[in-house]
Parts: sequence; C-alpha cells; structure tokens
Amino acid sequence: ALIAYEWNDLDAALQMATEALDGGEFLNDVEVWGRATIIIASIENRQGQTGAAQQRLTSLLARLQVGRTPLYNELAREAQRQHAYLLLSTGDYAAVQRWSEARTHNAAPMARLAREREERIVARLHIALGETDAAVAILVPMLAVAREAGRSHCILEIRMLLALAYVAQGQRSTGSRELREILASAADEGYQRLFLDVGAALYDLLRIVYAAEREPRLREYIQRLLIAAGMEHGHEDSAARQNVPAFLLEPLSVHERRVLRLLVAGRSNPEIARELVVSVNTVRTQVQSIYHKLGVHTRVAASEVARRLDLLRGDL
Repeated sequence: ALIAYEWNDLDAALQMATEALDGGEFLNDVEVWGRATIIIASIENRQGQTGAAQQRLTSLLARLQVGRTPLYNELAREAQRQHAYLLLSTGDYAAVQRWSEARTHNAAPMARLAREREERIVARLHIALGETDAAVAILVPMLAVAREAGRSHCILEIRMLLALAYVAQGQRSTGSRELREILASAADEGYQRLFLDVGAALYDLLRIVYAAEREPRLREYIQRLLIAAGMEHGHEDSAARQNVPAFLLEPLSVHERRVLRLLVAGRSNPEIARELVVSVNTVRTQVQSIYHKLGVHTRVAASEVARRLDLLRGDL
C-alpha cells in the first residue's frame, strides 16, 4: 500500500490498505490495523476527504488509549503526527503549532527515525510561516545524519524541503538547481507523493525546473508530476477556461491546435500545409513549437499527450 501510495496509485493503495486493515482486525494484530488505519487516513486526505480522514485518526487515537504498551504509544504518536500533517495540508498552522509544543512535553521514549519525521513536519511548518532560518537549522544537521546512514528517501525529502526554504529566502536559482538534482535522483524510482505531498508550494518551482530542462527522460518525469499536481491542487481550473492543460508553460495557439489535430489524425506535413493553406516550412515550425510545449519529441508522443489531456476537444 505504501509503495502504491508513493507512485500516486491511490485507488490501489486504498484497496491494499483496506485488506491489511481487515486482516489486522481478524488477527487482532494492533500493529497491522493501526498502521493500516493511518495509511487509509492519509489516502482519504489526498483524495479530498479530509473530514473522514480526521475522524478516522480521532477514532484510532481513542482506541489506542485502551492499551498503554510501548507499541500502543508508538502508534498513537504516529497517528498524532499524521494528524498534524493533515492539519498542515489544510493550512491550520495554529493547530500544528499546538501539536509541536505538546510533543516536546511527551517524555515517552521514541525511535530516532520517528522523531526525525516529526521534526520534518515542524520544518514544513516553519517554511509555511516564512521562518526559513528555523527550518534550515532543523534540516541541515538532519541531512548530514541521513547521508551518513544512507537513507535515500529521507535524503530526498530533506533536500526538497531545503530547496523550498532557499526559494523562500530569495535564492530561487539555488532552490531550482537543488530540486533539479533531487528530481534526477528520484526519477528512476518513480517517486510522486514525495513531491505532491508538499502541496501547491512546489508547483511553481517545478514549472521553473521544467522550463529549463532539456533531458527528455527528466522532462517527461517532471511533466507527469506537473499534471498530477495541477489536478490535485486546482491549477487546472484557470487553465481549463483556455482549454489548455495547467502544466503547459505556454498555451498552444489556435493555429498550433489545428496542426496538432491534423498531426494526431496521421496527416503528413505537406498534407497539413495543403489543408491549412500554409507553407510546409510553417507547418514544420509549428510542429516543433508543439513538441516543445508538450515536452515531447515525436508525433506518437504528441498524440498520446494530446489524447490524455483532451487537447483535441472543442471547435477550432
């Protein structure tokens, strides 16, 4: 379920987590049903069911109060952390601040990795509030520890948060360069939620990196992230009014959309030129412009993107 979640296959992740929850309940295995519940709440939040996710976590915390074993305490703290993450995504920074202050008074022993996960949420809160120096002070030492231990996913997450902090400090080129390196490292594993869970704050920075990127494989990867981010964070709404996908750095012109429609229909450049009553050189120029804007290099790829993003609909 966690792997499917990271690949942004939320339906598959929900199905697997639900199966795990049912199995954990049947076996009365607290670790299985507890962790499965937390995963399901995370998925619900990302699917826009924030109220259901909050209720699920609240019910889980009430249930975990029954046991006072170290495992129950560990799961309760993980549920509280996930709830803080949920509140952060909704912009309830005051509630996240209260959670952060309360956890410092919790004297229960805690694994270092779990403590680091909490600290990263605190760093995200600092960035959201514009307290970037405080965020950097948390993240830089944490990055050194993660590198020494060889924890690749943690390294990527910490570096990504640092990139956002640098941008917030006005160091946009540094943040963009850092994010580009992170994306290059993450592409082979197909990470998506690592970036999407940051929220809308990462969207503009992704667009900047995409605009400067020329390596085809990395452009395609960033493009997938931009499409997913646009759908998730509402960027597609304003773009939809222009009948263009939100990730496009420049909208297709009316002429380019006409060429694209004929290109997808399998017409050659000379055939397109005759139908539109323009020169073949003009068609070639427009085709290259279409490729650049769609982030592709072939007609087949352009056709696939056009169909996937519904670019062929509407009167031209």
